[in-house]
Amino acid sequence: GHRAEKTILKAKAANLVKGYEDGSFRPNNSVTRGEFAAFLGRATTQNVTNVVDVPFADVKGHWSEADVQKDISLGFIQAGDYPNGFSPDTAMTRGEIAKWMANDLSSRSEDYKQALLDMQDTYLPVKEMFTNSLAAKDIPTVGLMLGTGLLTGFPDLSFGLEKNTTRAEVATILLRYMDVESKKASDFLGLRELREVGTGGTNLTTITPYTYGQMLYAPEKKLTFKNIQDKKITLTRNGSGSMEIHHMIVVDPKTADDYTEIGRASCRERV
Repeated sequence: GHRAEKTILKAKAANLVKGYEDGSFRPNNSVTRGEFAAFLGRATTQNVTNVVDVPFADVKGHWSEADVQKDISLGFIQAGDYPNGFSPDTAMTRGEIAKWMANDLSSRSEDYKQALLDMQDTYLPVKEMFTNSLAAKDIPTVGLMLGTGLLTGFPDLSFGLEKNTTRAEVATILLRYMDVESKKASDFLGLRELREVGTGGTNLTTITPYTYGQMLYAPEKKLTFKNIQDKKITLTRNGSGSMEIHHMIVVDPKTADDYTEIGRASCRERV
């Protein structure tokens, strides 16, 4: 009867998640670092080729020790992120979950690694970006999560890096991860948009058929958004004002239903 029942059962059938000894799953409980290490180690198709010793004293003898070792060896967990110990029974934050998955994807794929670099100066559609409360170091990681759909935002448009994640939510994340892990970074339209925004200031050529032309007075050069980005532009009408454009985000306002209706109208016109 839980809202995530079907997803949890699907994740269980794929041997991604397990319940407790008393037969419960406790879907509303926060997932701990140790639990997520176990879950993620089951979801990946990677095999450990170079076993790395666990550098955390507080993991020695813990039930998740072998899982943590596997995730460190595969590159999910970076020891430097936990200088004061791993604390395996501590609840995972969304920021940590995002970081672990980004670590893995970028360590195995040059394209995902480049995607993170491309998004260092991107602009994200999350509340924290508008309120300047998203640290610069977190922007590429959040961009990778949003662009691939591994993690999405909340109804209030926030991403919630510090929020904890429930065991039910993790079941969904693991199934998504298995799908993303099998694909290339270029397979995701949203990610391609965020990469273009990061490198070119706009998603114009990703989301529209538009292509850049040649500069009128310098035909050997292409006219791109970079030519006007962050530069003072004086309005030509009486010089009445000026502005600077930092990003130009193109949005398709039509829904799938709109396109269906347009198609119907087009058919009626042809008839």
